[in-house]
Amino acid sequence: MSLLNLFRSRQPRQHSSRTTGHGKVRLSVERLEGRELPSVSPIGPSMVASNAIQGEIFRPPINLHVYNGPSFQGLSFDLASANGKPAHTLTIQTQTSGFFYTAYITGTWQGDGAPKQVTGDIVDVNGAITITVTWANGQNGTNTLSGTINWVPERLIALSHWHLQGTVTVTNGAGQVVPGAGPGNVSGSAYPHILIGLNAV
Repeated sequence: MSLLNLFRSRQPRQHSSRTTGHGKVRLSVERLEGRELPSVSPIGPSMVASNAIQGEIFRPPINLHVYNGPSFQGLSFDLASANGKPAHTLTIQTQTSGFFYTAYITGTWQGDGAPKQVTGDIVDVNGAITITVTWANGQNGTNTLSGTINWVPERLIALSHWHLQGTVTVTNGAGQVVPGAGPGNVSGSAYPHILIGLNAV
């Protein structure tokens, strides 16, 4: 063997360069005649899919904050008006739990005339409860009751109950607020113990 052929036999074999459709490579180490040299190899589709699946598995769950507050279904609030207008009764007939601390309600609002159908929602965030209900009025507009509901513990001469404090706003067909219309500021209570007693009969 000539010296030229011996020299050629000791030269490292050249490998052709290949790329993948993704164009992503990773480093590895290869041993060549006692020396460690870095080399590259493509990341296969199976590895990309595996990483995507692991990301789905370990993704933190989304908290939709489903309503977990008290139920007011079947309760009636007897509400007195601060401006001396006739008292009204808000009755909650249905309640359905939803997301983001909200429950959706339907019921009736009744004053000195026939009861009117209302729709609205109750929001309970860490015990702070708010209520909003709306119903159609005689001015082709909408009446809206917005207020808060608080639990009142039992006392020596009073049963425990829910207390509602709110304001009724009246708008006309053009969506404009009508000053002085409606019952204005209202407040009153609902007694769940009475409801339980009636159901037991």
